Amino acid sequence: MADDQQSVPVVSSDDLVSKDLFELLGLEDMPEEQKNEIRAKTLEMIRDRTLLRVRDLLSDEEFEQYKVLLSEPESTESDKKIDEFLAGKHVDVNALTVEETILVKMQAVQAMQGLEKAYDEGK
Repeated sequence: MADDQQSVPVVSSDDLVSKDLFELLGLEDMPEEQKNEIRAKTLEMIRDRTLLRVRDLLSDEEFEQYKVLLSEPESTESDKKIDEFLAGKHVDVNALTVEETILVKMQAVQAMQGLEKAYDEGK
């Protein structure tokens, strides 16, 4: 890799938890507008992946009930109903979201490292 390009650092499990995606990828200097676009897409991906995980943990009937709850207008009361429903099914969405966030970060780091390796091999 060229000397003026920053390579992706080796990442520890603590880093995956504590650092944001841009810091992990060595992209802290990326313009905020681009960061915001990537953040929005990443959050959408994490939300979708978490929803799939919830789907896998519920029966078809339970998932239909969950979808009905999700379709209610957002309020403190509807959030409470969703939380109670999932707690009754032993589904911890917060834990699933954290797991998916770490997986997305790990996959992004691995992809960047693969790109760097391919770039280095192509010199």
